Amino acid sequence: PNGQPTRLVDDTATKMQNGSIAYDPVTDRFMAVSFIISNSSPLVARAFSPEDGSAGPEVHTAIPQTFISRNSQCPQDSWPCAARYRPDIAASDAASEFLVTAPLRKVTDVLKQEYYVLRVNGLGQASTPTYVAGTASEVAGNRPRLSFNSDTCAFISTHQVQSSTWGWQLFGTSIAAVESCGSPIPPTVSGVSPAIGSGAGGTTVTVSGTGFQAGATVTFGGSAATVTSLTATSITLITSAHSGGVVDVVVTNPNTGTDTAASAFTYEAVPNPPGPSPSDPPTAPRNVTAAPGIESAVVSWVAPVSTGSFPVTSYQVTASPGGRGCLVSAPALSCTITGLTPGESYTFVAKALNGGGWGSLSASSN
Repeated sequence: PNGQPTRLVDDTATKMQNGSIAYDPVTDRFMAVSFIISNSSPLVARAFSPEDGSAGPEVHTAIPQTFISRNSQCPQDSWPCAARYRPDIAASDAASEFLVTAPLRKVTDVLKQEYYVLRVNGLGQASTPTYVAGTASEVAGNRPRLSFNSDTCAFISTHQVQSSTWGWQLFGTSIAAVESCGSPIPPTVSGVSPAIGSGAGGTTVTVSGTGFQAGATVTFGGSAATVTSLTATSITLITSAHSGGVVDVVVTNPNTGTDTAASAFTYEAVPNPPGPSPSDPPTAPRNVTAAPGIESAVVSWVAPVSTGSFPVTSYQVTASPGGRGCLVSAPALSCTITGLTPGESYTFVAKALNGGGWGSLSASSN
C-alpha cells in the first residue's frame, strides 16, 4: 500500500527462496506462495488485498521430507537442497480454489522430479499435500507451470523433464478442480454464541464453523449484521434491530455459497414505550341549587363523583336564560351570579375543570 511492499512472512530473519502469485476473481484477492528454508512447514501461503495491500494470516504447510537423502550431490539434509525449484500457483475462476505444485528434487541413485500438489482456499488454508512420483528414467525436472481451464474445469500442470533417453521434454497433466465450474463453495455454520439478544440490535455475536471466506456476510432473520472480524472458522459481528422471535442465521460467502443455521438465534421483543398519561376530565357536579337575591342568585353544588385524571381546579356556573355566569376556583362549591332580571325565572347548570379539560354539564337546578 502507498508504494510500500507487504511481507509474505513477517519474520524478517526468515530465509526464503522462489515464489509465485495468483489472483482469485471470486474473493478479489491475490494468493502468494513461497518456500521457507530450514522450516518444518516450508511452504507458506498468504492472501493479499489488491486495494490496500492488507494481508491475511500466514498459513504454513508441512511437506514431507522423508524422501530426501544425503550424498555428495546433496551434502546436507536441508531445504536448500530439496526445494530448489519454485512452486507455482493458479486460481480457479469458478470457485475460491487455488492449486499449488511444489517441486522437490529427490536425490537417490538417479535424480528425478517429484512434487506435491495441494489445494488452497481463499484464506490460505491448504489441504494435505498429495505426492506425485516421477519416473525412474527422469534425471531432473523443473519449472512447473499451472493454469486453469474454465472449459474443462481443470488445472493444467506442466514441467520440464530431462533424461538420458529423451533429452529435455515437456510433460503435462490435467488436475480436476474440487468444485465443478460455477458451483459455489459453501461455508458450514456449527454454532452461534450467544444465541439470544435484544430486538433493538447491538448484540455482539460469534458465529463458528468452517469455510468462511473474506467478504462473507451474515443475516439474522433476513437482517444484515455488521461483521467486525472474520477468519475461516469464526465470524464476530453485531446484530441489527429485528422484531422479537426465533430466526435463522445465514452465512453467505462472496461466491454465493451459503449455509443456514435454522432457528439459531432468538431476538428478545423490545417493550413498547409507555403510552401517554390518561387525561380524563371530571364528572359533572351534583345537586345544583340556587338561592335568589337582589338581581342575583347564589348557586351551590356538590363535588363530582370522580375528579378524573387530575384534581378539579375550577367550577363554572351558567344561568338560563341570558347566559350570565360565575367562575370560582376549587375547592369552593358555590358562587354568586349577578345582573339577573327581577321577576325572571332562571335555572342553573355547573361544570368542573381539571388538567384533562372541562367535564360534562350538571343537571339543571331548581
